Amino acid sequence: MGSHPKTPDPLAEDETFILLMQVAAEEPEVGERLRKLLALDDFNRKSLLGSWIAEARLKGAPESFVRALGYLRDDSIARQARELIGAGDTH
Repeated sequence: MGSHPKTPDPLAEDETFILLMQVAAEEPEVGERLRKLLALDDFNRKSLLGSWIAEARLKGAPESFVRALGYLRDDSIARQARELIGAGDTH
């Protein structure tokens, strides 16, 4: 009751987060799309993310990938991902 299942525990989800970063590194299309997504402000990131998740499910993407995308709804996880892949990096 009253729990928030969409709020991930970053420590418990390290493997999923790492998987997402690996896919971004190995698949140029995913990496570019992820960089563009993470460069957006929070509202637009979450909005576009919902569309990407729906699309991934329709295309039969692995559930672990879909779950990893969902974690990017969390602002702190999105910030970590942004730092790791250099999205919106100005230095």
